[in-house]
Amino acid sequence: NTVSSRSVGVTFSSHRGEVLVIGSNLPIIAASGDDVILPCHLKPRFDVQGLTVEWSKPDLKPDPSDRLSRVEYVHLYRDRQEVPDMKMASYFRRTELFMDAMKHGN
Repeated sequence: NTVSSRSVGVTFSSHRGEVLVIGSNLPIIAASGDDVILPCHLKPRFDVQGLTVEWSKPDLKPDPSDRLSRVEYVHLYRDRQEVPDMKMASYFRRTELFMDAMKHGN
């Protein structure tokens, strides 16, 4: 089995003006069980440690047995820390952010 992921560029506005989120424009392909890095950075680069980073799968729906009916994330970073209780169980301890790189918009 192989896993393929593709990031896209997204533009958003902030108090810093227009910001571009840049990921790989090529698929990132790996065999099941391999470690991969999904590149993503902002242009212009700035410290993003105080921002929220949500990584989710668009095809996933909230678990109907979850009384809060919340969406679970592949990875969630909010208020300068990872939020593991919102992470999908199948991704627990499988994802991480490079915290030092976030200072530079990476």
